[in-house]
Amino acid sequence: KAIDSIFKKPSSIFVTTTIKELLWTGLPVDCTVTDFQGKAVCTLLADNEGAFIKEGPGKYRFALLGA
Repeated sequence: KAIDSIFKKPSSIFVTTTIKELLWTGLPVDCTVTDFQGKAVCTLLADNEGAFIKEGPGKYRFALLGA
């Protein structure tokens, strides 16, 4: 349920992306959600904010090498 809210209801559990996005520019993570499951995961992510690229209030990007 948290994955649905954070990643805007993906059609699959597999992510379709480019190498550039996965490694450097990052995959979008939306922590402006209001449901309990999404907020719980985003609280854990906020504790480790240095591992993410911050785009704005509640908006992050996860990149393997870009943070």
